[in-house]
Amino acid sequence: MVRMTSMDALETKIEKAQQQVSRAKKKYADADTSGRIDILIKYYPNFLRLVEGYEQSLSFIIKQEKEYKHRAS
Repeated sequence: MVRMTSMDALETKIEKAQQQVSRAKKKYADADTSGRIDILIKYYPNFLRLVEGYEQSLSFIIKQEKEYKHRAS
């Protein structure tokens, strides 16, 4: 009997996760607009929070760049 090491177990988990992502990408690519929205909702239950987080990050970056340019001039 071959004993699975923790590294083997981790590699197995990574492979399974990659397969799931690959299947999700294929489903998304093959779906129409309505189907894509359903997929986003299914795979990203906190999708709106993700979008809000990106918006806040982008807003912060823009403010920092404005301040930097203002100080530099």
